[in-house]
Amino acid sequence: LTTEAFNALLKTLEEPPSHTVFVLATTEPHKVPETIISRCIRVDFHRATAEELIHALKRITVGEHMTIPDDVLAEVAGAADGSFRDAAKLLEEILLENKKPSLLQVREKLGLSEYLLIDDFMEKLDQKDAKELLILLDKLETEGKNIRQFFLNVITKLEKKLLGCVS
Repeated sequence: LTTEAFNALLKTLEEPPSHTVFVLATTEPHKVPETIISRCIRVDFHRATAEELIHALKRITVGEHMTIPDDVLAEVAGAADGSFRDAAKLLEEILLENKKPSLLQVREKLGLSEYLLIDDFMEKLDQKDAKELLILLDKLETEGKNIRQFFLNVITKLEKKLLGCVS
């Protein structure tokens, strides 16, 4: 907003009608003048956790009288990147094609890389085989796989490996 617009907003905030509640939302709070901030209660929102998304997706499926396996919901939650809206939309798209989707079908629908490629990637990484790593990444891109999700899955596998959960 311009300085003039913020001044008009400030006047409204200082003398609001008794039945009014203002909700100000911005992705750039640093641009809001201190005179406005001092009259507000600030609530910072964060991306939803996988557990929160899975819980929300379960509520949706229960409401629709459907039973979807937890691993399928977890895959959808992971692909939604912390967004409730994206998770619900992805689930809807998947269920339009198949009322009882398997994990493999969901991964194919989402364009996610196959988990065997992650193992192959990890092996090439252990061997420090840069050429083969680049070939594998090129293959992922050529096949239209979600590279970002691939690396999130690699990081998850590395984390589990560090914690001793997998070999």
